[in-house]
Amino acid sequence: MLANRRDRLDRLAQWSSARDALTIAIASRPGAHAGLGDTVRSVYEHLRDLPRRPVDRIDVILVGAALPVRVAARTAALLREFGRELTVVAAGVLGPGESLAAVAADSLMLHPLASLSSVVDARGVTGDALRTLAHATTPDEAHALVLALVGSGRSPDDTVGSARHELAWTRHELARLATLRIVPPAAETTAALVAALTRDALSADDVLDRRACRSLGGLPVQHPTPDLESMAFDLVTAYEEHLHAPGGPAAVIESVDAAHALTQASGEALPRWERRHEEPVH
Repeated sequence: MLANRRDRLDRLAQWSSARDALTIAIASRPGAHAGLGDTVRSVYEHLRDLPRRPVDRIDVILVGAALPVRVAARTAALLREFGRELTVVAAGVLGPGESLAAVAADSLMLHPLASLSSVVDARGVTGDALRTLAHATTPDEAHALVLALVGSGRSPDDTVGSARHELAWTRHELARLATLRIVPPAAETTAALVAALTRDALSADDVLDRRACRSLGGLPVQHPTPDLESMAFDLVTAYEEHLHAPGGPAAVIESVDAAHALTQASGEALPRWERRHEEPVH
Protein backbone atom coordinates (compact mmCIF):
# COMPACT_ATOMS: atom_id res chain seq x y z
CA MET A 1 0.00 0.00 0.00
CA LEU A 2 1.06 3.57 -0.71
CA ALA A 3 0.63 4.55 2.94
CA ASN A 4 2.98 1.78 4.07
CA ARG A 5 5.65 2.74 1.55
CA ARG A 6 5.36 6.39 2.53
CA ASP A 7 5.76 5.43 6.17
CA ARG A 8 8.95 3.56 5.26
CA LEU A 9 10.16 6.56 3.27
CA ASP A 10 9.50 8.75 6.30
CA ARG A 11 11.50 6.42 8.57
CA LEU A 12 14.31 6.24 6.05
CA ALA A 13 14.38 10.04 5.90
CA GLN A 14 14.92 10.27 9.66
CA TRP A 15 18.50 8.99 9.41
CA SER A 16 19.43 12.21 7.57
CA SER A 17 20.88 14.88 9.83
CA ALA A 18 20.02 17.68 7.37
CA ARG A 19 17.67 20.38 8.62
CA ASP A 20 15.73 20.52 5.33
CA ALA A 21 15.69 17.29 3.35
CA LEU A 22 13.62 15.38 0.83
CA THR A 23 13.52 11.61 0.45
CA ILE A 24 12.17 10.42 -2.89
CA ALA A 25 11.92 7.01 -4.56
CA ILE A 26 12.10 6.50 -8.32
CA ALA A 27 11.22 2.91 -9.23
CA SER A 28 10.51 1.21 -12.56
CA ARG A 29 9.61 -2.26 -13.74
CA PRO A 30 12.07 -3.95 -16.14
CA GLY A 31 11.11 -3.27 -19.74
CA ALA A 32 8.90 -0.29 -18.87
CA HIS A 33 10.47 2.19 -21.30
CA ALA A 34 7.31 3.64 -22.87
CA GLY A 35 6.05 6.76 -21.12
CA LEU A 36 9.16 7.34 -19.02
CA GLY A 37 10.09 10.41 -21.05
CA ASP A 38 7.89 12.58 -18.79
CA THR A 39 9.65 11.37 -15.63
CA VAL A 40 11.49 14.68 -15.17
CA ARG A 41 8.26 16.65 -15.04
CA SER A 42 6.80 14.31 -12.40
CA VAL A 43 9.99 14.53 -10.31
CA TYR A 44 9.73 18.32 -10.50
CA GLU A 45 6.28 18.18 -8.91
CA HIS A 46 7.94 16.66 -5.83
CA LEU A 47 10.49 19.48 -5.76
CA ARG A 48 8.52 22.63 -6.50
CA ASP A 49 6.90 22.90 -3.05
CA LEU A 50 10.10 22.47 -1.05
CA PRO A 51 10.40 25.02 1.79
CA ARG A 52 13.44 26.61 0.17
CA ARG A 53 15.77 26.10 -2.74
CA PRO A 54 18.11 24.44 -2.55
CA VAL A 55 17.31 22.27 0.46
CA ASP A 56 20.20 20.92 2.48
CA ARG A 57 19.88 17.39 1.17
CA ILE A 58 17.96 15.14 -1.21
CA ASP A 59 18.02 11.37 -0.73
CA VAL A 60 16.98 9.31 -3.74
CA ILE A 61 16.12 5.61 -3.63
CA LEU A 62 16.64 4.15 -7.10
CA VAL A 63 14.90 0.90 -8.03
CA GLY A 64 14.90 -0.84 -11.40
CA ALA A 65 16.56 -0.75 -14.78
CA ALA A 66 14.20 1.03 -17.19
CA LEU A 67 14.98 4.76 -16.93
CA PRO A 68 16.27 6.06 -20.30
CA VAL A 69 19.75 7.55 -20.03
CA ARG A 70 18.77 10.99 -21.33
CA VAL A 71 15.86 11.17 -18.90
CA ALA A 72 18.15 10.04 -16.09
CA ALA A 73 20.71 12.73 -16.91
CA ARG A 74 18.05 15.46 -16.82
CA THR A 75 16.58 14.07 -13.61
CA ALA A 76 19.96 13.96 -11.86
CA ALA A 77 20.76 17.53 -12.91
CA LEU A 78 17.35 18.71 -11.67
CA LEU A 79 17.84 17.03 -8.29
CA ARG A 80 21.27 18.67 -7.98
CA GLU A 81 19.71 22.06 -8.67
CA PHE A 82 17.19 21.65 -5.83
CA GLY A 83 19.50 20.10 -3.24
CA ARG A 84 22.92 21.12 -1.95
CA GLU A 85 23.80 17.50 -1.24
CA LEU A 86 22.56 14.45 -3.12
CA THR A 87 22.58 10.91 -1.76
CA VAL A 88 21.60 7.88 -3.85
CA VAL A 89 20.50 4.68 -2.10
CA ALA A 90 20.39 1.38 -4.03
CA ALA A 91 19.68 -2.19 -2.97
CA GLY A 92 19.49 -3.95 -6.33
CA VAL A 93 20.91 -3.93 -9.85
CA LEU A 94 20.63 -0.47 -11.42
CA GLY A 95 20.13 -0.17 -15.17
CA PRO A 96 21.94 2.22 -17.55
CA GLY A 97 19.88 5.30 -16.69
CA GLU A 98 19.81 4.67 -12.96
CA SER A 99 23.59 4.06 -12.96
CA LEU A 100 24.16 7.32 -14.84
CA ALA A 101 22.10 9.24 -12.28
CA ALA A 102 24.07 7.65 -9.43
CA VAL A 103 27.28 9.23 -10.71
CA ALA A 104 25.93 12.68 -9.74
CA ALA A 105 25.60 11.70 -6.06
CA ASP A 106 27.81 13.09 -3.29
CA SER A 107 27.20 9.86 -1.40
CA LEU A 108 26.33 6.48 -2.91
CA MET A 109 24.80 4.18 -0.30
CA LEU A 110 25.07 0.68 -1.74
CA HIS A 111 23.45 -2.36 -0.19
CA PRO A 112 25.54 -5.57 -0.49
CA LEU A 113 23.14 -6.68 -3.25
CA ALA A 114 23.43 -3.41 -5.19
CA SER A 115 25.39 -3.03 -8.41
CA LEU A 116 25.80 -0.60 -11.29
CA SER A 117 25.47 -1.42 -14.99
CA SER A 118 26.94 0.13 -18.10
CA VAL A 119 25.56 3.60 -18.66
CA VAL A 120 25.31 2.91 -22.39
CA ASP A 121 21.63 2.48 -23.21
CA ALA A 122 22.36 -0.37 -25.60
CA ARG A 123 18.98 -1.35 -27.02
CA GLY A 124 18.11 -2.04 -30.65
CA VAL A 125 20.37 -1.83 -33.69
CA THR A 126 22.39 1.09 -32.36
CA GLY A 127 22.96 -0.78 -29.12
CA ASP A 128 24.15 -3.84 -31.02
CA ALA A 129 26.46 -1.58 -33.01
CA LEU A 130 27.87 -0.17 -29.76
CA ARG A 131 28.79 -3.62 -28.58
CA THR A 132 30.25 -4.42 -32.00
CA LEU A 133 32.36 -1.26 -32.02
CA ALA A 134 33.76 -2.16 -28.62
CA HIS A 135 35.40 -5.25 -30.12
CA ALA A 136 36.62 -3.71 -33.39
CA THR A 137 40.30 -2.76 -33.57
CA THR A 138 40.24 -0.72 -36.81
CA PRO A 139 37.67 1.46 -38.64
CA ASP A 140 37.53 -1.05 -41.52
CA GLU A 141 36.85 -3.87 -39.10
CA ALA A 142 34.11 -1.87 -37.40
CA HIS A 143 32.49 -1.11 -40.75
CA ALA A 144 32.58 -4.78 -41.79
CA LEU A 145 31.22 -6.02 -38.48
CA VAL A 146 28.34 -3.53 -38.47
CA LEU A 147 27.58 -4.28 -42.14
CA ALA A 148 27.18 -7.95 -41.23
CA LEU A 149 25.02 -6.91 -38.27
CA VAL A 150 22.54 -4.63 -40.05
CA GLY A 151 22.47 -6.36 -43.44
CA SER A 152 20.75 -4.40 -46.20
CA GLY A 153 18.12 -2.80 -44.00
CA ARG A 154 20.17 0.20 -42.93
CA SER A 155 23.37 1.96 -43.88
CA PRO A 156 26.26 0.69 -41.75
CA ASP A 157 27.76 4.18 -41.84
CA ASP A 158 24.58 5.63 -40.30
CA THR A 159 24.49 2.91 -37.67
CA VAL A 160 28.14 3.32 -36.73
CA GLY A 161 27.67 7.09 -36.63
CA SER A 162 24.65 6.81 -34.36
CA ALA A 163 26.46 4.41 -32.07
CA ARG A 164 29.56 6.60 -31.85
CA HIS A 165 27.44 9.68 -31.16
CA GLU A 166 25.56 7.86 -28.40
CA LEU A 167 28.79 6.68 -26.83
CA ALA A 168 30.37 10.16 -27.01
CA TRP A 169 27.28 11.78 -25.49
CA THR A 170 27.17 9.23 -22.69
CA ARG A 171 30.82 9.75 -21.80
CA HIS A 172 30.33 13.51 -21.81
CA GLU A 173 27.29 13.28 -19.53
CA LEU A 174 29.10 10.97 -17.12
CA ALA A 175 31.92 13.48 -16.74
CA ARG A 176 29.52 16.43 -16.49
CA LEU A 177 27.38 14.86 -13.78
CA ALA A 178 30.46 13.97 -11.74
CA THR A 179 31.48 17.64 -11.74
CA LEU A 180 28.14 18.60 -10.13
CA ARG A 181 29.15 17.01 -6.83
CA ILE A 182 30.11 19.15 -3.85
CA VAL A 183 33.62 17.74 -4.18
CA PRO A 184 34.15 16.76 -7.83
CA PRO A 185 36.67 13.99 -8.55
CA ALA A 186 40.00 14.81 -10.17
CA ALA A 187 40.13 14.76 -13.95
CA GLU A 188 42.09 11.52 -14.13
CA THR A 189 39.72 9.86 -11.65
CA THR A 190 36.73 10.97 -13.72
CA ALA A 191 38.33 9.59 -16.87
CA ALA A 192 38.83 6.21 -15.20
CA LEU A 193 35.23 6.22 -13.99
CA VAL A 194 33.91 7.03 -17.47
CA ALA A 195 36.00 4.24 -18.98
CA ALA A 196 34.83 1.70 -16.40
CA LEU A 197 31.13 2.47 -16.86
CA THR A 198 31.29 2.42 -20.68
CA ARG A 199 33.88 -0.28 -21.33
CA ASP A 200 32.84 -2.81 -23.95
CA ALA A 201 29.35 -1.28 -23.87
CA LEU A 202 28.76 -3.63 -20.94
CA SER A 203 25.98 -6.13 -21.31
CA ALA A 204 23.13 -6.30 -18.80
CA ASP A 205 24.84 -9.29 -17.20
CA ASP A 206 28.18 -7.51 -16.75
CA VAL A 207 27.71 -5.33 -13.66
CA LEU A 208 29.88 -3.67 -11.05
CA ASP A 209 29.13 -4.83 -7.50
CA ARG A 210 29.76 -2.72 -4.41
CA ARG A 211 33.37 -3.82 -4.06
CA ALA A 212 34.12 -3.04 -7.73
CA CYS A 213 32.39 0.35 -7.48
CA ARG A 214 34.42 1.26 -4.42
CA SER A 215 37.69 0.23 -6.04
CA LEU A 216 37.12 2.64 -8.92
CA GLY A 217 37.81 5.61 -6.69
CA GLY A 218 35.56 7.90 -8.71
CA LEU A 219 32.37 6.84 -6.96
CA PRO A 220 31.63 8.07 -3.40
CA VAL A 221 30.57 4.61 -2.21
CA GLN A 222 29.38 4.35 1.38
CA HIS A 223 28.49 1.24 3.37
CA PRO A 224 25.15 1.86 5.10
CA THR A 225 24.72 1.01 8.75
CA PRO A 226 22.90 -2.29 9.45
CA ASP A 227 19.69 -0.40 10.28
CA LEU A 228 19.85 1.68 7.09
CA GLU A 229 20.77 -1.40 5.07
CA SER A 230 17.71 -3.22 6.39
CA MET A 231 15.37 -0.24 5.83
CA ALA A 232 16.60 0.24 2.26
CA PHE A 233 16.22 -3.43 1.42
CA ASP A 234 12.68 -3.58 2.83
CA LEU A 235 11.69 -0.46 0.92
CA VAL A 236 13.15 -1.67 -2.37
CA THR A 237 11.43 -5.03 -1.89
CA ALA A 238 8.12 -3.24 -1.32
CA TYR A 239 8.52 -1.33 -4.58
CA GLU A 240 9.44 -4.45 -6.52
CA GLU A 241 6.36 -6.25 -5.20
CA HIS A 242 4.16 -3.26 -6.04
CA LEU A 243 5.50 -2.96 -9.60
CA HIS A 244 5.18 -6.67 -10.31
CA ALA A 245 1.72 -7.09 -8.78
CA PRO A 246 -1.14 -7.84 -11.24
CA GLY A 247 -2.31 -4.52 -12.63
CA GLY A 248 0.58 -2.70 -10.97
CA PRO A 249 2.07 0.45 -12.50
CA ALA A 250 5.08 0.39 -14.82
CA ALA A 251 6.88 2.92 -12.63
CA VAL A 252 6.35 5.11 -9.57
CA ILE A 253 7.81 8.27 -8.08
CA GLU A 254 6.99 8.70 -4.41
CA SER A 255 7.89 10.96 -1.52
CA VAL A 256 6.20 11.54 1.82
CA ASP A 257 3.95 14.27 0.40
CA ALA A 258 3.30 13.18 -3.18
CA ALA A 259 3.04 10.10 -5.40
CA HIS A 260 3.01 9.51 -9.15
CA ALA A 261 2.34 6.27 -11.04
CA LEU A 262 2.98 5.39 -14.68
CA THR A 263 -0.15 3.55 -15.78
CA GLN A 264 -1.86 2.71 -19.06
CA ALA A 265 -5.61 3.22 -19.16
CA SER A 266 -7.85 1.10 -21.31
CA GLY A 267 -7.84 2.34 -24.90
CA GLU A 268 -4.68 4.44 -24.52
CA ALA A 269 -1.73 3.72 -26.79
CA LEU A 270 0.94 4.55 -24.21
CA PRO A 271 1.13 4.72 -20.42
CA ARG A 272 1.26 8.14 -18.77
CA TRP A 273 2.15 9.58 -15.40
CA GLU A 274 -0.72 10.29 -13.02
CA ARG A 275 -0.59 11.94 -9.63
CA ARG A 276 -2.12 9.84 -6.90
CA HIS A 277 -3.87 11.66 -4.11
CA GLU A 278 -3.69 10.20 -0.63
CA GLU A 279 -3.13 11.70 2.77
CA PRO A 280 0.59 12.37 3.30
CA VAL A 281 2.54 10.94 6.21
CA HIS A 282 3.50 13.41 8.96
